[in-house]
Amino acid sequence: MSKDVYQKLAEHLDAMPQGFPKTASGVEIKILKKVFDEAEADVAAQMKLVPEGPEQVAERLGRNPKEMAEFLEKMASKGQIMGMGPREGRMYAAFPFLVGIHEFQLARMDKEYVELFEHYLEEALAEQLGKTLPAQVRVYPVEQAIPNELTILPFEKVSNMIEKAQSWAVSDCICRKEMKMIGKGCNKTMNNCIAFSDDPSGFDIEYRGARKATKQEALDLLKKAEEEGLVHNSWNIQDNHVFVCNCCTCCCAILRSVKMAKSPHFLAKSNYFAKIESDTCVACGVCADERCPMGAIEARGEYYEVNPDRCIGCGVCVVTCPSGALSLQRKSEDQIDIPPDNIVAWTMEKAQKTGRTMEGLI
Repeated sequence: MSKDVYQKLAEHLDAMPQGFPKTASGVEIKILKKVFDEAEADVAAQMKLVPEGPEQVAERLGRNPKEMAEFLEKMASKGQIMGMGPREGRMYAAFPFLVGIHEFQLARMDKEYVELFEHYLEEALAEQLGKTLPAQVRVYPVEQAIPNELTILPFEKVSNMIEKAQSWAVSDCICRKEMKMIGKGCNKTMNNCIAFSDDPSGFDIEYRGARKATKQEALDLLKKAEEEGLVHNSWNIQDNHVFVCNCCTCCCAILRSVKMAKSPHFLAKSNYFAKIESDTCVACGVCADERCPMGAIEARGEYYEVNPDRCIGCGVCVVTCPSGALSLQRKSEDQIDIPPDNIVAWTMEKAQKTGRTMEGLI
């Protein structure tokens, strides 16, 4: 086995539009060695973003088809590659590091892995992945906070994603679990990361500590997250979403990076912004002290005011305002951001803007 197999895998991941930046310390290689053994890294470095059956992969790699099928299934169960569809006829594809391989290490990570990831986030990941548009993830506003008279586009309703799915799963939030491992974090609900699929058998692969759930359970978790002041995030696309994260800025790697202004294009704000009516604001401070995740609400003597540069339009401040002074307002038409249609369109646009050729991936 080649000694530089992990370097090949790192380059393969960095060729993806999501990127896997190289660091001076080489911490990204240490992460890969935690997640993959050499044989797994060798296969992962040759997987394509286009889904393939095990026979196709075996033919490309010169392997035994039956052994390749078993090996790929094992890798999918470990969150090293993506597995799609029912067991018979399963298709497999390459995973980006973030969002992808990293999140699927939930059941396997330990304190050493968390410390390596935090090092990588600080050294390169946060800044590098936030340099170019389109943003990787998007804020989806609390629907209850949007006035009835305002137009809400289909892709902006997080409940729509849950409603039209055919299968659902729930797992712990990897970010909160990470922070707990290194003695940080918060006491927000741990088990509220929601995945879903338009395939009724979408969750028959055992991975990342997820458990199958019902549609109603997923919808209830959305509501509970809003009550806790958590921010809904998902892919920055219009259709074919497969997850909703419910995030806090003390733990979420993306929100932390955005709040520290390290990666302005890591996260797309929603098409709304919070507004406070000074005449009805009672200056209780609940919005600023307990709800706003981005520190976007500031005291102005006898009332509070929203800083539009920091507001991400999540709406979690609106639902607990005792005087009704807070509301979400839709941005002007020239500020409305329409994301790519789906993950394929996002991938192509991101590749073009980052200059990545995706060599060996398609």
